[in-house]
Amino acid sequence: MRDSSLLRQQETAANTIVARTFFWLTGGLVLSGLVAAYVGTNSARYHQFVDNRVLFWIVLLAPFAIILTLGRMLDRLSVASASVLYLAFCFTEGLTLSVIFQAYTASSVEQVFFIAAVMFGVAGTVGFVLNIDLTRFGGILLLALVGLVAATFVNLFWANDQLYWITTYAGVVIFLALTVYDFNIVKRQRTVEMTSDQQTKSALWLAIALFLDFVNLLLFLLRIFGKRN
Repeated sequence: MRDSSLLRQQETAANTIVARTFFWLTGGLVLSGLVAAYVGTNSARYHQFVDNRVLFWIVLLAPFAIILTLGRMLDRLSVASASVLYLAFCFTEGLTLSVIFQAYTASSVEQVFFIAAVMFGVAGTVGFVLNIDLTRFGGILLLALVGLVAATFVNLFWANDQLYWITTYAGVVIFLALTVYDFNIVKRQRTVEMTSDQQTKSALWLAIALFLDFVNLLLFLLRIFGKRN
């Protein structure tokens, strides 16, 4: 009986970090989506945000600053502080994402969001059920991501249509691969012994990774399927 009770406690603890990760991920996506829709679907509000150059650049750079802060100080931060930073990250990302409602029709954003959600869910399921440890592929995926960012940056100045579509389809593939990888990481975290506070902070960090996977997948799919205003 004691062994059975201990096993149940271990399973509960293992599943807690998964539940917390998906809780924060879902909450973050909902918050960002509501902010993006509220600002992006109203031209007056959108231009109030975009035309204020100081606010615009603060919002644009804030997510990077938050990620750096969490990456360096997560262990030293309280759960409350880490949670506030995560919500601030999602809020500022929502403001940045408001541009998609200006660039694309609302109906096509909804349709592509559904496509992205299905693809994200399938890729995540693959990553979660795989019994293979995918951490050894992290370096390869990082190199692919750096190459994608570099090619996208170059094309901002070159404006080559062929490179645009190469980076678009490459982006879809890379972020699907990263989704598989990050879901596999979430699964691996179930075997790590952590306190409740450590589980929450780890879940917040994992939620940011999955958040970025989904948002970038959505943005690249909008290039393919989105109907412009």
